[in-house]
Amino acid sequence: MDSEFDTSMRKFNLNHSNFSIAVSGGSDSMALSILLGRYSKLNSINLYALIVDHKIRDESSEEASFVSEKLNQLGIQNHILVWHEGIKYKSLSKSYQNEAREARLMLMTKWCKVNNIENLFMGHHADDQLETFIYRLIRGSGINGLSGMSDDICMNNLRIIRPLLGFPKSRLVATCKYYNVSYVDDRSNQNTKFSRVRIRKLLHELEEEGLTKSRIYKTITHMNRAKLAIDNIVSDAINQFLFYNDNKTIAKIALSKFLNYPDEIGIRALSKILSKISGKSNPPRFISLEKVYLMLKKANIPDNGNLWYDRTLHGCKLIVQGEYLVISKENL
Repeated sequence: MDSEFDTSMRKFNLNHSNFSIAVSGGSDSMALSILLGRYSKLNSINLYALIVDHKIRDESSEEASFVSEKLNQLGIQNHILVWHEGIKYKSLSKSYQNEAREARLMLMTKWCKVNNIENLFMGHHADDQLETFIYRLIRGSGINGLSGMSDDICMNNLRIIRPLLGFPKSRLVATCKYYNVSYVDDRSNQNTKFSRVRIRKLLHELEEEGLTKSRIYKTITHMNRAKLAIDNIVSDAINQFLFYNDNKTIAKIALSKFLNYPDEIGIRALSKILSKISGKSNPPRFISLEKVYLMLKKANIPDNGNLWYDRTLHGCKLIVQGEYLVISKENL
């Protein structure tokens, strides 16, 4: 209800500028539309809903129009963004959810940038958090991945906010029913070629074996707490060995101090610096990052200086100059 949603929103310390919201038409995004729509009207905020017609299924355009009409009935301004490339994924037997997710984010990010919108709200909920944890566990993710989705993150200069992460899907369905708002039931949610569908089945089986949802939530909380602690240590460490030029386009790392930290701190610090210099929102691939870091450590051992050669990573050039590692954009 409104009071719970208001409590959830307070922690984001939002300046009441214009809001945008990603709406797929499912129960989660429609429940968020209801709650955020009421919140926006109460606080005199302009709210814009973004619907992506992905073109992957024949009925996608019809569904987008249906969702638009429902939002009109809620008094929410909305825009349909079309992913024309989605047509080519129709006949593929493999999963295309990653490509579709990236395309949706790209379309919405571009729209927000053009329209000077700083905040994009998404309807991810507690069940999504569980599925994300299992998916990343299967992939062998570390602390960052196993700490789950963040409820507040900046990507491509856009603040992405997930105010419903603490609520299960069942309560969002109940919200839609309470306000008599219908929603789209995506048939792909039953298609076992998608990993998320298989993970839902796996979660049910794990619960029968005693690995309950509440225990997984506790693990996610522990991982997130550990991540925040390590992030603070990394930030403090960077201040000890990193120097920028005046316009912060070139970074110099004092290798003797940098390599004196534990590997976990060093790898995370290098990732953060590469993302800063490259301007990319996503971090470097871990396997490539770790390889470069370990090569730096080996090259720094006496008599092993010939092991290092200048290279590129994540859109950056990495050059060793005496006691320093110099990082700059690849095209400079």
